[in-house]
Amino acid sequence: MTEFRAGYWFFVLLLTSLTWPAQALVLELRQAQAMVTTKGQTTQQLVNLPYHWDRQHPGLAGEAVFELPFELDQLPTVPFGLYVPRLGNAYEVWLNGVLLQRQGDLQNYNGSDFAKAPRYVVIHPGLWRTHNLLLIRIRADVGRRGGLAALHLGPDEEVYPLYLHDYLWRSLGSLVIVIVSLLIGGVAMALWATQVNVSVAERPRRDALYLYAGLAELCWAAAVGNALIEN
Repeated sequence: MTEFRAGYWFFVLLLTSLTWPAQALVLELRQAQAMVTTKGQTTQQLVNLPYHWDRQHPGLAGEAVFELPFELDQLPTVPFGLYVPRLGNAYEVWLNGVLLQRQGDLQNYNGSDFAKAPRYVVIHPGLWRTHNLLLIRIRADVGRRGGLAALHLGPDEEVYPLYLHDYLWRSLGSLVIVIVSLLIGGVAMALWATQVNVSVAERPRRDALYLYAGLAELCWAAAVGNALIEN
C-alpha cells in the first residue's frame, strides 16, 4: 500500500512544476518557544524557524524543547499531515500530550543521525483540540546540521506531496551521487591496478594518483550513502 501511494504521488509530481504553489489549507509554523540546554545551562526564548543549531551554538552539543501553540477554528475530520524538512539529530514529536513519532536516543550524543531526511507524521482527527500544543524535543550534535525547520501542517492530501517532493529529490539526488562516485572510484582503482610504469625494470611502479583518487571517491560515496542507509 505504501509503495502504491508513493508511486501515485511520484506520478503526480512528474506532471507538476518543480515549484509548488502556496496551499491555502496548509498552516506554516515559523515561531516557537524554545528551552535550550547546553553545558548544563538552560535558556528560554522565542525563536524563529528554521533554527540552525550549529549557527546558534557553534562547537556545542545539547538539547532543546520547542513549544508551538496554535488554534483551530474547526476540528479536522480527516487525517492531517505534519511535514518537517529538517529535524534532529534525534527527536520526539508530541501533540497535546500524545507522542506521535520518535527517532533516536535523546541522550546518546553522536549516535544515529535522523536529520538527514525530511520527516512526515500522520495525525488522526481524534487528537485535535481547539487549543493545540505541538511539542518537539531534539538532541543536537556538534557539526551535524541539527535543529528544527519550519513546520507545515494541513490535510494529508495537501501536505504529503510537499514532503514526497522533498524526499524524492534528496534521496534520488544522493543515490545518483553514490552511483557516479562508485563508478569513478572503480575506474580509478582499476587504472591504478593495471597501469604499471615499467620504465625502471627492477622497480615497476603504479601511479599513486589513481589510488588516492579512487579511495577519495569511494569514501565520498560511503559518506553520502550513509544518509540513504540510516534514513
